[in-house]
Amino acid sequence: MKPVELYVDEPATLDAYLDELADARTIGVDTEFVREKTYYPELCLTQIATPATIACIDCLAGFDLEALFERLLSRETGWILHSSRQDMEVIHQHAASLPNYLIDTQVAAGLVGFPPQIGLQELVSETLGVTLKKEYTRTDWSRRPLPAAAIEYARDDVRSLHALWHELAEKLEALGRSAWVEQDCATLTAQSPLPSAEQIWLRMRGVRGLSAEPAAAALALVSWREARAQTRNRPRRWILSDEHLLTIAKRYPLSIDSLRRVPDLPNRLVERQGQEIVAAVRSAEDASILERASAIVREEPPNRRQVKLLQDATKSIADQLGVYAEVVATKQELVDLLMNRVPIRFASTWRSNLVTELTSAL
Repeated sequence: MKPVELYVDEPATLDAYLDELADARTIGVDTEFVREKTYYPELCLTQIATPATIACIDCLAGFDLEALFERLLSRETGWILHSSRQDMEVIHQHAASLPNYLIDTQVAAGLVGFPPQIGLQELVSETLGVTLKKEYTRTDWSRRPLPAAAIEYARDDVRSLHALWHELAEKLEALGRSAWVEQDCATLTAQSPLPSAEQIWLRMRGVRGLSAEPAAAALALVSWREARAQTRNRPRRWILSDEHLLTIAKRYPLSIDSLRRVPDLPNRLVERQGQEIVAAVRSAEDASILERASAIVREEPPNRRQVKLLQDATKSIADQLGVYAEVVATKQELVDLLMNRVPIRFASTWRSNLVTELTSAL
């Protein structure tokens, strides 16, 4: 039986739909949002699929979404999503919570041999023989009214999730990997969907080459930039680019006059935010920030030979399992292992049994 298709843009329609959704225990979920000019993603649509209904809920229609999120995030409800990271971020922003249980079909697909970053269209085509349209991947989802074809595209993002998961679950069961996908998906809700200031700092190119004081200044500036970007709801690069941030950190200006002498800084930046930038740099003199930054920049990275040996061992294990090497371990995870930092996927999943096998290759 073909599911009923709904477009929910009124409170009464939402109330009626939530009553229908009351008995659903597993739902397909997707979101559409925009964030080009904001720090936080602006939720525009939430799509929900059950065997009986496919609903697009207009999150810009002006009604309260609290009842929707309360229903979606009830402890009895599990979600099926594809490539869930960004959906988790936008849901967490609005509801300050994450689902109790989810299945990410991209994660599940990786465990049966598909490429780890496979898209929904390709996976649905190869698994179910269904072709999904791609014309609206760059739609402005904040536009109202939305074209009917865009709404249909949004429905297609959840239409096949139940059937897709059924097919993947059968393959996983045959391979003895049902527990694996549950463990891997549990790690997705065990972490904050927003990176910490320290994680952003560590990902910046050039940070590890700094000496202790500039590294601490860079960390303090990243923390200040995150707070300001969140308060103003603007992209962090609009507040201060990575390039300017590192230039300032290297010069370590402790006054407005010294900040003005930092090369290539826009005058507008100095005039509008100079006092806050200098205050952030000064805060890097705090012992806890300096100590943390110093400890990280002093870390000796593993030598390339060791990394290559672990990559080769990972590839060998992956070949035996019939999966891509990245599904077993990413390069960054291998580097973390060599530096005695246990990645979450190794601490709490089936990969924990592989640590000894991997490190024996050294």
